[in-house]
Amino acid sequence: MKRGAEKEKEEARELRAQQDEAAREAKALADRAAQARRAAIRAREQADRAQARADRLRQEAEEARVQARDGGKKAQQAETEATRAQDAADRSVKRLEGVGARLRRA
Repeated sequence: MKRGAEKEKEEARELRAQQDEAAREAKALADRAAQARRAAIRAREQADRAQARADRLRQEAEEARVQARDGGKKAQQAETEATRAQDAADRSVKRLEGVGARLRRA
């Protein structure tokens, strides 16, 4: 009989040892899963920040493009006005040359 009781005690000890090992493995796995979740949350936060920065830069680029377009239009208008002023000045010089030539003939 003692032999059967000792065998049962040994089997119970082995079973507890296996349960303890399984519990340690489960805890280790739970810890790794928690670390992975935290890493995933950090990665998502970084991705969100990067997306927000990209959106901000895209908006700034659009604003800069609009300003450049408007600046180009203003520059073109200024060039047109300068050309008109130059043409008017050229006409005035020709008129003055014509008046000067008439005065010399007179």
